[in-house]
Amino acid sequence: MVSGADREAFTSCEDLEARSGYRPSRVLRLVLNPAYDPVTDSSEVRERPFERMILRFFSDEDTIAARIVDGRIDLSMGDVPHEIERRFEGDPERREYLKTNPGDIT
Repeated sequence: MVSGADREAFTSCEDLEARSGYRPSRVLRLVLNPAYDPVTDSSEVRERPFERMILRFFSDEDTIAARIVDGRIDLSMGDVPHEIERRFEGDPERREYLKTNPGDIT
């Protein structure tokens, strides 16, 4: 759930305020739902739920590439420059972390 949603108390749509865990085009912070009951899930579906996940949005490919290389981000949903891809492919310690979409041939 979005961070801050558990502190909301509202009776109408006019009472809603922006959640602290979401800033459009910048960041989305997700946290484990405090009402989550693992008994309601299959272990095949969800072995270990995350405690929190922070999604940051960047539009600049150079910023994305630099943060991947120095380990400040773990995932890019867009294209990674080919030089970064080649660097990870050539590094035995990083190769296992490189996941690409082989179906994307554009």
